Amino acid sequence: MYHDFILVKKTTINTKNKFDKLISNYFNNNKDEISFVKIRDDLILYIFDTLKWIESDFYELGVRKGISYHGITIIKDENAKKAKDIIEAWKNLFSNGDEVIKLTGEYIFENELEYDEFGKKYYKCGQYKKIFLKKDEVLKSLEGLEKFLKISSENKEYCVVHFGI
Repeated sequence: MYHDFILVKKTTINTKNKFDKLISNYFNNNKDEISFVKIRDDLILYIFDTLKWIESDFYELGVRKGISYHGITIIKDENAKKAKDIIEAWKNLFSNGDEVIKLTGEYIFENELEYDEFGKKYYKCGQYKKIFLKKDEVLKSLEGLEKFLKISSENKEYCVVHFGI
């Protein structure tokens, strides 16, 4: 699963018809007209807490902290600069990693029936998810998002729109 980020002119989001067309193109896979960056869900979850340091517009829900995990989020103005700085920090951190970056993910429950060495039944509780990411893919996706956020922070005509999973 992936989260998509696109760079758009603010006039696209300020006009309901234009924004609805953008959303329609996105969900109908007419992505030829859209330049976007894909970031794996595992990576978004890993950095999710730090994304809560920015304010963004949750589509039809108003201004909130972070990004909408399942919905549409608009990052603009001074928050684009803050988001760029956060993404750049993660990019710099991951650039020091191995070729395959190994991360500990969320705690997942398996609830599988197991038997101990005496044949007694018990339920296996769960474990932390192990995440394996290719360093070059992580850096490429973060660099793409950083670029979009930089443009948005330096040119107030643009914003970044996030489509959650």
